[in-house]
Amino acid sequence: MSQWDDYRAFRHVLRRRSYALGAADLGVAPATARAAVERLAERIGAALFLHAPDGLAPTAAAIELGRIAADMADAVGGFERMASGGLEVVAGRVKVAVYREDILAHALLTPAIGALLRRHPALSIDLALGLDWGRLRARACDVAVGVTAVDHPGLDVRRAARLKIGLYGHRRYLAEAAPVTSAGGLPRFAIVRPRRATGADVFLSALGLSEADLEGAVECEDRAAVFTAIRLGLGIGAFPEVVALAENDLEAVRPDISAQIDLMVAIRQDDQDVRRIVAVRDGLVEKLTRHDVPAVAG
Repeated sequence: MSQWDDYRAFRHVLRRRSYALGAADLGVAPATARAAVERLAERIGAALFLHAPDGLAPTAAAIELGRIAADMADAVGGFERMASGGLEVVAGRVKVAVYREDILAHALLTPAIGALLRRHPALSIDLALGLDWGRLRARACDVAVGVTAVDHPGLDVRRAARLKIGLYGHRRYLAEAAPVTSAGGLPRFAIVRPRRATGADVFLSALGLSEADLEGAVECEDRAAVFTAIRLGLGIGAFPEVVALAENDLEAVRPDISAQIDLMVAIRQDDQDVRRIVAVRDGLVEKLTRHDVPAVAG
């Protein structure tokens, strides 16, 4: 087996916590997978797994090596996607990633990708969630979509749309909560937000809400969980208007509490001659532009 084959075997064993199951995923014998892991352990000079009652327990070295192996797999996948479509035809695989704000994938990207596939039937699009702009540069994906500032060199970035952001809640919750208005004029509904550990909430920040305003907020694992909590009537949250309007039971808390944020689409500059990647980028920008709202002066 090559060194890359050893890393592949290690990744499967790490994921399944078993030589036998990892080997079965690869279609090789358990002894082959074990030998690959042992070669890697010998190269780095540290044990990778300990035996536990419920399977193999990875060591700290194995967890770190797993991150490295994942980056290697992403890079290999990027080269394979480049090779799969050549440079002259709108065909092959393209990986599209949404940066952090995963709720945009369902509300905005899914219809746009559907239109792209109808236009280019030979395209195959993989959709990934949670990657950042740096991972685009590392070829973990081919096209990235997000609403945060992009300051990475080597990327070609286009503004697809200016989105209106507001505070929304389920109409039943808004009717029953009987809010008290704070000194700043913001109703004291329960605010639902992603966990602070995931970073600043770009939508709440766009509305100018400080951490003091968010004291006591209900925290969820991610944006999708926030959206589910709001649909269940557990509080209010910040979203693009286009996302909220797709739900019949969501209403604006106060129409005058709003802001605007740019939706960006990026590819690598060195992929500007790769036709299928440019076609996906241009197709997404074309479809997402219909959600653009006029700029607000001041």
